[in-house]
Amino acid sequence: MLESIREVLVRLLFVVAVLTVSPFIKEAYADGSPLVSVDYTPTSLRLPDYYVNNPVHIHTRLGIDLLDDPIFTDVENHFANMGAKVYTRWCKPKDQGAWWPSTVGVVNPLSNGRDLAQEMIDRAHENDLRIMQYQWHVSDEYMAQQDPNWICIDENGAAIQSARGIFLCINSPFRDYFTIRMLELFDRGADGFYYDSEHMPPNGCWCVYCQAKYKGQTGFDPPTNHSYTNPDFVRYLQFKNESSEEGMRHYIQQAHLRKPGFPMLISTGHLPALHFPTMRSDLARIAPSQKTEYTMPLRRHYSRLFWQTNTTIPAPLWDVQWAFAMTYHRDAGQGRPAHVWIYDMRTQDEALSAAAACMTYGMIANLDIQEETIPYSTKFKPALKMGENVAPYIARTRPVRWAAIHFTERGRNMYLSDTTPGLETMYQKLIVPCWQSFRALNRLRAPIGVVTD
Repeated sequence: MLESIREVLVRLLFVVAVLTVSPFIKEAYADGSPLVSVDYTPTSLRLPDYYVNNPVHIHTRLGIDLLDDPIFTDVENHFANMGAKVYTRWCKPKDQGAWWPSTVGVVNPLSNGRDLAQEMIDRAHENDLRIMQYQWHVSDEYMAQQDPNWICIDENGAAIQSARGIFLCINSPFRDYFTIRMLELFDRGADGFYYDSEHMPPNGCWCVYCQAKYKGQTGFDPPTNHSYTNPDFVRYLQFKNESSEEGMRHYIQQAHLRKPGFPMLISTGHLPALHFPTMRSDLARIAPSQKTEYTMPLRRHYSRLFWQTNTTIPAPLWDVQWAFAMTYHRDAGQGRPAHVWIYDMRTQDEALSAAAACMTYGMIANLDIQEETIPYSTKFKPALKMGENVAPYIARTRPVRWAAIHFTERGRNMYLSDTTPGLETMYQKLIVPCWQSFRALNRLRAPIGVVTD
């Protein structure tokens, strides 16, 4: 089943890319003039040329455990030889110590006293590359031990695990601690930062800082009935979302005080799920560039109605489901290009198709490379070359919209208490009509926008 999904996705998205972009480019450039230039508002969100003029990036997850492997220090040279101009690289991918001599917290002993962050930045610039440094911003094992009050806990007082360690709360002084760490990397000359996954526990935090903040705002204690059927809990989720947005806005502002437009790649990964209330499009609006994932709209967890229940609602076409989600991403971010992590591309054709689909919908394709293949891989060269060729025609252009579809998050939240399997009522009355409208307009080759609340 997974292989069939892969094959259909690659073929359909390539067709969508070709059919959509051909008339788009032909009409836009018939007289040799560019499309309307983007005038980002506020000005601080105007991304730099090195980011938007290179629509295909490379991503590596080289860990510090490979420090003694030649690839750890040779990777920048290999990427430059592939034709890459921008890449993302791990620089503290979990709750471990810093890979550089930080002034706060603990330093990773595997760094052997070296400033690995500075070294990779210097090698990137020596190879005419721009580096997006990946920082894990929600966990820190050492600081969790130093001040347990920073730890995110559930309504029963248990610590909440993130993908790579225990969550530390963005409403706690951890925010100030992480700001110091972030600016240390900024001062070393990083070209952008990459913030992955959720920024708070998906269902909220009940630490002392969250409880005090919520009570100060509402006069009520946080709810203890953790259920979508409880309207108080749904309101608490909105408080959690507001806290995430406020915290990430703080990090963005701190970087932009020093360099307006500095690329901050902020994960909005739950948005393509459509039925999840754990992230809002408000986060997309403040993000200089959203981070999302290529397969996110099609994952079973995010389409459980069609995978786990017997429903009479017809399943959407995969290309429609994907394209609607990516259009939603793009338009929620006011047309700024989202950064799409693309992994497990096994052939040149798959990489080309995925990159073409992302560029068609105004995204930046971020191709993940298997670390052991870096010294000899040529798989991504055609996609990188395609990005170089297309970039002059699409950089700093605004999406054309001849029709708009309203996806209402407030309306979505009204159906959260629905007890039918797989949220069938929500799909029937809200999500599926959006998909069907998008499909009809897309088949007419009409440029479509998605309007959020």
